[in-house]
Amino acid sequence: MKNGMDVFRVFDAMNDPRNMKAALQAVRSHGAHAQGTLSYTTSPAHTLQTWLDLTEQLLETGVDSIAIKDMSGILTPMAAYELVSEIKNVLRCACTCTVTPPPGWRRWPC
Repeated sequence: MKNGMDVFRVFDAMNDPRNMKAALQAVRSHGAHAQGTLSYTTSPAHTLQTWLDLTEQLLETGVDSIAIKDMSGILTPMAAYELVSEIKNVLRCACTCTVTPPPGWRRWPC
């Protein structure tokens, strides 16, 4: 933090908050911003409610905000809108979204 980093994004590839808890607590104990991360994926088990439950578990660890990382480029704009809206409106939590666009999307105008 004394060298300029004040936001630490903590993630676990398995989306297990227990694996993030110690790192998130360490960040908070040093007065920095602890950002819990959802590693986005799709499957029959990964419903909107699954992501909201995981967000609630991360909030219980004391995170300052939530990040959604889509490293594989599978998060569609509509799914992103729905997920971010629910996190912000239902859980009242600041949220950011980082997406790696799939090939072909990079040329689309924003």
